[in-house]
Order: sequence, then structure tokens, then C-alpha cells
Amino acid sequence: MDKRGRSAETGLPILSNFRAADLLYVVTLRSPVARGRIKSIHIPHLPRGYRSITADDIPGEPYLEVFGARLPVLASNQVAYQGEPIALLVGPDPARLREALELTHITVEAEVPDFNFNQFNSERIAARDSRQYGDVELAFSIAQQVVEGDYRAAPLYHAAQEAQGAAAWFDYDKLMVRTGCQWPHLVHRQLAAVLKVKDVEVVVEAADPGTHLDSRLWYPALVACHAALAAVLCGRPALLVLSPEEDFLYTTLRSPVFCSYRAALDKNGNFSALDARVIINTGAYGVLADELSRQAISAVAGAYAVPNLRVQTFAVRSNLPAMGPLAGMAIPQVLFAMERLANDCARQCELDPVRFRAANLLKRGVDGPQGKRKKNIPFSQLCEAVCQASDFYRKHASFELVRKRHSDPGSNPGRGIGLALSWQPPAGLSAPANVYSAAVEVELTKELKIIIRAGLVPGTGGTVAIWKALAAEIIGQSPDTVRIEPVTTADLPDSGPSTLSAGITLIPQLIESACHTIRSRRFREALPIKVKKSLRNRPREAVGPGDGCAWGVAAVELDLDRYTGQPVIQGIWLAINAGHILDEGKARRSLAASTALALSQVLSERIQFENGQVGANAWQQYRLARFMEIPPIHISFCGNEPGSPAAGLGDLPFSLVAPALTNALSQARDTAWLADFAGDIPHGGDR
Repeated sequence: MDKRGRSAETGLPILSNFRAADLLYVVTLRSPVARGRIKSIHIPHLPRGYRSITADDIPGEPYLEVFGARLPVLASNQVAYQGEPIALLVGPDPARLREALELTHITVEAEVPDFNFNQFNSERIAARDSRQYGDVELAFSIAQQVVEGDYRAAPLYHAAQEAQGAAAWFDYDKLMVRTGCQWPHLVHRQLAAVLKVKDVEVVVEAADPGTHLDSRLWYPALVACHAALAAVLCGRPALLVLSPEEDFLYTTLRSPVFCSYRAALDKNGNFSALDARVIINTGAYGVLADELSRQAISAVAGAYAVPNLRVQTFAVRSNLPAMGPLAGMAIPQVLFAMERLANDCARQCELDPVRFRAANLLKRGVDGPQGKRKKNIPFSQLCEAVCQASDFYRKHASFELVRKRHSDPGSNPGRGIGLALSWQPPAGLSAPANVYSAAVEVELTKELKIIIRAGLVPGTGGTVAIWKALAAEIIGQSPDTVRIEPVTTADLPDSGPSTLSAGITLIPQLIESACHTIRSRRFREALPIKVKKSLRNRPREAVGPGDGCAWGVAAVELDLDRYTGQPVIQGIWLAINAGHILDEGKARRSLAASTALALSQVLSERIQFENGQVGANAWQQYRLARFMEIPPIHISFCGNEPGSPAAGLGDLPFSLVAPALTNALSQARDTAWLADFAGDIPHGGDR
């Protein structure tokens, strides 16, 4: 953090450092039940300078319209999940607000909630999609072998450094709102509608979102509306910051996903057909249901050629808090299932997992869920790098020999090594409503300083460093002379959400173009010189394993502790092909950090549920992996050639580590398959 209260890495303001004269604090009154009808709200008498806010006080639209869903800013009649906001308490003393919150009583006529998403009726379906080609029934009728498996991905918490929140204050005739978000313009649109004001009367300033893992796509709009309502109705600056426990219990978790697969194999052990059903729990209101369903169906066959395919996806509402993406739009969960299935098929056919994957790989010109491929997948290059570095072939063969020969059915072979193949799609969401123009303005000042104004939240310090280095190199200045201006909705048009590595794949193109223009004009025109560049991002179909993706292969080796049976990870190896990497050192550090987080998700992180909903002690019991549990992480890059287009790579470990680890664990435990991604894997003894 610098002297101005901004992040030293991104340069964005840190929300918890917000200070203002006559500042009011905001706390949230929440539903005590998961489903029911509100009968009454009893709020104790509040002293002068304090007030309550309910849905009746909202001057404009009482609902948010986000990603095809409509959810209340403050519930006024029906509640759809435990902890749903019903009212706000506003005042200058946080301690007195907490006392008033404890004295407040809400009467709700409880109804039977729906938590189970494996079984559902048509009224609960928020989105559905399907794909089919070939003759699936014929392929199964003549199949040499049929392999079946059910795979589950449990909900996970994003574990950001700072809880979600927002600050609102007046700057002359404009309402300023600061929140840590991935999409400031989405927040801006919701604020204008809820407050019933013109767009120019509200300005949203992005605060540092931290390591958000896509958890801040839309939820900041809700807390921003709460803070803005307090500021407008009270006429004073207002600050709302959720407690860590509130952030855990009521903000978006990763959507649980259930995948049921049937695979038909021919006599050579190749896929002849695949029949799949994917169910996604979106929680209350079905936010992002269409997007999650589209992305899931694009990943259902993985990177494999399936001549006959039938798949259905369902995004289902439940009475849990709103669920959503976490480091990928349901793609990591679905790829986990497909990579586990591929490993089960290889074992069933008694084939080496590398050989099985290579034989079934989707090749150039072959049809997949998203049409014909234009390029071959760089599997051989990536796999060779990982297998040589990890000694995969020798270790897998020896561990298999031990597994087959061990005679005690009550014991485990004890050692395993697993492999996984995955991709990360290019930047941008697939929903047709998300049409926006990525825009950048670069200025060379009279003092030879370079100022970059981007309409996209950079997200990480590594992204900011890449932007600075790129601009400095082209114009011929030191990176220290480059400044990234805070992102606000007043400067540039909507550049869309900071997700799927848009800050690496979209914005550098525009910075490079603008800087080349400045360089060509620098000695012919007087300073300052300003150049603005934009790139229209058209709506597209969800991208499967197609062109523009980053590719990765991972291997994980583990032992089982002979006394506790817990997995002890010995090493993780990754090989990545993400086109031209602008800064290999920062890319390596980003991948290592993501790999450690992905490992923590599989080994340590559990959300305890009671009677279908998050348990009362779940926050206290949620544990991240310790430093001593992180093994050596080895990363190599392939295809890093200047001139090749850059692709995002930061989310790749989240779809590589889990299947590779569970594939290794299935060998070590001699189990036909492990079905749960962060749900069935043994964890530390203190849990």
C-alpha cells in the first residue's frame, strides 16, 4: 500500500482505507431462514443520526438486472436464501449499529426450501442447453466397452484478501461510488436504475479487487447499491464493508456441479460415443445461468474426439446464496469430470493414460461440440515436457505394477502419479447481451510521463507491470515513468468484465497500437499527445478447445501417509502453451500462485453443510492449505514465440491440478474412480 492508500501493485484504491468527514457506516439486516414470506420487521428506536432503509425507501428500480437474472436490492415480500438482505441500518458508530442489529427482529413465515439440485422440477430450471450429433444409441449398442461415472464438484469460497463492500460520497453534483469489482460499468448501470438518476450523475471508481477468482463479476453491484442508498438518503458519505464471515456466508461461492457420463469405447479403446448430463447449482435467482450452461457444454467432451455425442446441461435454482464462477465459468468443474473419465477409460482398457489421450485427441478438421478445429492441439509437445521433467513414464509404470501386485485388499498401494490436459478459453463472455468495446487512452505528457487510462480493471499487479513495460519499451521510456490511472466509468466506454485474462489478451493489443501511434507522432507534434484506441468485442459462442486458447498439461505425484492415509504431494509439474508470453517471470509466478490455490481447494478447503445449507460453524472450520503442504512446483513454457498471439493462462491450474491429483490418488488408493472434486478427498487430521 502506498501513502495514498492505494495498492502498491495495481495502483487502485483499497476500499478499507476509505476515509471521509461525517462518515456513516452501513450494516445489513438479513433473512433468518432460507425460504419464506416476510411477515414483519421490528427495528428498535434509533437515536438521532441513525436510520433504517427498507425496500420502500428505494427511489428507483427495487431489483438488479444482472446476467439474465432479476434479484431484489432489498427483499420486501419473499426471501430466497438464508442471509438475503432485507433492510439496512445506517449510523456514525459501528458498535451501536451492531447493538441495534442484535435487537432487530424479523418474523418470516418459513417454507420448505429446495437445496438438492440433483433432483428438480421444471420451475427450478434457470437455463438449459443441449447438443447432439451422430447416432449415439447405435454406437452404444455395438460398443466393445462402456464406462460410466458420476462426478461432483463441491462449492468453494474465493478467499479474497479483503471482504466485499462499497463506499459512496458526493463530489459536487455527482455521486461517487467506489467498490472492488471486475466490471465497473455493470455496477454503474445498476446504480443509475436503482437511484433513478441519469447516467452522468453517478461515477463508479474501481477499488482493488484483490485475488477475486471471478467472484466479483456482479455481487459488488448489490453492495454498491446499499452504500449508495445510504449516502443519498442521508446526504452524507457512507461505507459498507462486509465482515469476513458475511463475505463467506452470503457472497457468491463456486457453483456445485454434478456430471454424469457414459462413454462407449471401440475395440481399439477409442471413444465412439459420449452421453453426458451436467447439472449446475446456481443458487437463488439463477444469476449467470445461461453463461454457465453454455460454457459447460463447450467443455463436456474435453479435448477429445467423440464421433457421436449427446449432452444436456441444466442450470438449476436452489435456496442457497447465489452461486457462480470461480476461476472459470464452470469449465474447471466439467473438465475435472472429463479428465477423470478419460483416466477411468484408460485403466479399463489397460492403456497408458498418455497413449489413451493421444489416440483420442481432437485433431484438425474433426468435429467437436463447437464445430471443426482449425489447428491441432499441442498435446505431444506439452506432454513430452511434463513427462520428461516428472519422469512420468517410469513412475506410472512402476506404481501400476505395485498396484496390480499388492495382495492385501485392506491396504493401499500407497503411491501414484496422475496426468491431466486442459485449456483456458480466450477473453470475453459468450452471452449475446455482453457486447462492449475494450478501450484504452495513452498520453505522453510534456514531462515525458506516460499515462494509461484503460476501461478494464487490471486485476493483478502482474498485469499492471506488463502494461507499463509494454508502453515504456515502445515509446522508449523507463517503466517508472508510466502511470496507470484508476478505472472509472467517467473516462472510457464499457470495456466489459475483467475475466478470462482480458487484461492480458485484449488491453495489451490496444496499448501497443496507441504507443506505436504516439512514437510516430512524437517528434512531429507538440506534447502532450493523446491517442485513444478501441476494439469491438462481438458476442460469440462459448469456446471449447478451439483456436485462441491457452493449453496446459499437468502431472501430480503423491504418497499416502502410512498411518493416516492422507495424501502427501511430492511434486507438481506443468507445461503451458499460451502463445507469446510478454513477461515469463511474472507468468511463472502467477501460475505458481494459482497452482498453490488450486491445490488448497482440493486438499484443504471444505464448506461444511448442515441440513442442506452452509453450517453455522463452516466459516471457523474453513481452512486453506499451509505453506508446508505446498510441494515443489515445476513450470515450463512451450510455443513462446514472438509474434504469436498471447493467451490468458492464470486460470489454467484450476482445471489441471484437481484432475491430475485425483488421477494420482486413484492409483495410490487402487480405486476405480474418485468422483468428487473437493468433496471426497482426505484432508488434514485437524479438520
